[in-house]
Amino acid sequence: MSTNEARDTSMKDHLHLASVEALSHIKNQLQEMSEKEAQKKHLPLLGQPWGASLEHCIFLGLKYCEDFEKKVRYYGIRRNLDPSDYRYQLSRVPLPHPLVAIDFYGERK
Repeated sequence: MSTNEARDTSMKDHLHLASVEALSHIKNQLQEMSEKEAQKKHLPLLGQPWGASLEHCIFLGLKYCEDFEKKVRYYGIRRNLDPSDYRYQLSRVPLPHPLVAIDFYGERK
């Protein structure tokens, strides 16, 4: 392995570890809340990703929601899934990891 290849591998490993640490940090700050509680408190919905795990859904939030890490405070696991939603259909397919549906909420302004 050349020096450049070793440096690239080292950088990728470093970025991966930083990502894992960031996801863990965000996950540890979240509180679980039901959809009913969030509606009662009028919390803003930040996103509703489907993913392989809570961590994967956090990653999607970071990728697609502006300032997600600053805004997100609560999450809820969606229980009443719409059978007509294509993601529901995918969640029924045997995959290595079944899909989960998560709602992310911020603080009320």
